[in-house]
Amino acid sequence: MKKSIRTTYWFIISIFKRYAFLIIGSLVIGVIVTINAAAIISLIPRSQTIYIGRPGSYDLSQLPLDIQQQISSGLTQLDTTGNPQPDIAVSWNIQESGKVYEFLLDTARTWQDGQLITAGDFDITLQNVEVDKTLGNKLIFRLKDQYAPFPAIVSQPLFRKINYRKYVFFNRTKIIGTNDFSITKIKTSGGVISELTLKSPKETKIYRFYPTEEDVITAFMLGHVDKIEQLTIPDKLSGWKNVRIDQQKYTDRYVAVFFNTQDANLSNKSIRQALAYGIKKDDTAVRALSPINPFSWAFNPQVKPYGFDPVLAKELLDKNSTDAALKITITTTGAFIEQADAIAAGWRELGLEVDVKVVNFPDTNNYQVLLIGQYIPKDPDQYAYWHSTQGTNFTHYNNPRIDKLLEDGRKTVDQDERTLIYQDFQRFLVEDCPAIFLNYLSSFTVTRN
Repeated sequence: MKKSIRTTYWFIISIFKRYAFLIIGSLVIGVIVTINAAAIISLIPRSQTIYIGRPGSYDLSQLPLDIQQQISSGLTQLDTTGNPQPDIAVSWNIQESGKVYEFLLDTARTWQDGQLITAGDFDITLQNVEVDKTLGNKLIFRLKDQYAPFPAIVSQPLFRKINYRKYVFFNRTKIIGTNDFSITKIKTSGGVISELTLKSPKETKIYRFYPTEEDVITAFMLGHVDKIEQLTIPDKLSGWKNVRIDQQKYTDRYVAVFFNTQDANLSNKSIRQALAYGIKKDDTAVRALSPINPFSWAFNPQVKPYGFDPVLAKELLDKNSTDAALKITITTTGAFIEQADAIAAGWRELGLEVDVKVVNFPDTNNYQVLLIGQYIPKDPDQYAYWHSTQGTNFTHYNNPRIDKLLEDGRKTVDQDERTLIYQDFQRFLVEDCPAIFLNYLSSFTVTRN
């Protein structure tokens, strides 16, 4: 027994003598690593996963622009004033008085799979536009009619479709872009996207979409999402512990009172103006004066502001109203109930009978007065909203002068001339008052700490 112990002892001593430096060094390194474990772990690259809830129903072609921009870029990008700047296209030129646009592509730009971008990669289909993709690094668009906003329109992110085989028997289509995030998974339900997974080298974002804000708030409460984006009413979560609510103010969307100008009473401009003077504007919100972004190169700040003037409002109503008690129904959504109630209270003080009707999805084909939010186009062209021939002109507004300005604005390439056209457009439209522009919209981001 003693001999065995002695043999083991001498064996260990001999090993230690032979490898003393290695053993001591390993012990020292082990102690250093143990002491600094947290710092060392923080240096290891990790991919964070976050679940994000969004209200709204979308298919792949209608994804919110901010999500599309995480995945890919457009031929151009817009600066803060709405002017197009180079992006995938390094330059472009306009020919035939605005009927032909030639874009020169950046030959160094690649898709997410590393392939160089060429004109033939793009699957672009535009109404009344012929696309020539045969020149390698040039994209040529031949338009049927002049269309000055075209360089702004092609700021829309572009994608490339690639086909691949999965599990031998199944063919799949993958959509790739040019930016950091790529689409790795899509779940749909009833034709709309229920879940979209985006992945970058540093982060994974899983977007979950819900039909209403009530649904996305419930999902947050149940722990199905860690964050809510684009929320308009955060009140239900304002008292929650370990929740941060951040407000974002936008100037590319506004809230307005829209009039059905075919209504027997509201077809009268003076009555619409009276109702505009009868609204006490919210001093805490950023006022919207016209339907064009206030940072746009075309914005006209010198339009009629329709400040609160109940005396003038009553005079205009008394002179122009044919009804002893004018009856008005304001249709709105849950996001604007308080604002609608305040407007209704002001109009009642003018002697009007006012009801507020709250719906989930307003019917723009059947209303009298509509209080809703509206997105502002990238370019000041507002043809779709206010030209008398357009089905999307849901106010049924009809003014030959406005029609002519809108027609000229989209045919005129020179920006100085376009500026004058759209400044006149704003001045005459606001004077005519088919809508009362109130304030720019905010949204809220709710994050679980």
